[in-house]
Amino acid sequence: MKKRYLMILQLIVMLVVGCSHPDRSVVLSSEKLGGISLDDRFADTDTDIEKRQSIDGVVMYRCNNGLKVGVDNRNEIQWVELSAGAGKELSTAKGIKINATKSSLTQSYGAPTGKRHEQGAEIYVYADKQNAIKLEFWSVDQHIHMIRLMRE
Repeated sequence: MKKRYLMILQLIVMLVVGCSHPDRSVVLSSEKLGGISLDDRFADTDTDIEKRQSIDGVVMYRCNNGLKVGVDNRNEIQWVELSAGAGKELSTAKGIKINATKSSLTQSYGAPTGKRHEQGAEIYVYADKQNAIKLEFWSVDQHIHMIRLMRE
């Protein structure tokens, strides 16, 4: 009886841990945000630059189309951010735009690999462990108000 109880308990623990396992991963190697991927070199983009500032060795460019791009000293894109006020045509590779609903997000990308709360937002995280890429969707009132594509 005790052995059976332990087996059932182990099965329950495995199911619970499996549903929220931090090592779960998605494939983001071809992901783009606003048409820009992390494999692009910044000089190769056709984006007009509005202004720039340096944060922790990465230069942040604010582009006229509403994107923010972080570029390292080798001109490699480290992160791309899309937030409210950006061009309405800008989206992820799967068509998620600013103001999209949480349900449209999960229809396109599936269940997130992680979730956290920060600055009053619920953040849905999709992590590609193999390629060290992370895609974050910041949500307020069940609507996406910021999207970040970044290297981990």
